[in-house]
Amino acid sequence: MDNEARRLEKYPFTSEVQFVNSLRTVITFELEPWGEVYTMEPDAVFKVVAHGRQRGALEVQVGDEKLSIWAWSKCVVELFDGDAELGAEHGHRTPTP
Repeated sequence: MDNEARRLEKYPFTSEVQFVNSLRTVITFELEPWGEVYTMEPDAVFKVVAHGRQRGALEVQVGDEKLSIWAWSKCVVELFDGDAELGAEHGHRTPTP
């Protein structure tokens, strides 16, 4: 069984959302509940891919020059800046509580 098949067996539900910084200024991008903070340049495109054992939704909070993305309970996520994976040693983060 390959890695993708094992992931699907363990986490059958996936949600993928792309975020674009269309402002002319740098903003802060927070990935919660892991407390990861990234700088998002103008025109940058970040993609969050969440995998869970049950259906869920990513919660998006928008503030002044800040995006906070919250994962649902017991899911794991991957974060990409274009094609480059960010954080968590380039792999799944610990599942959310």
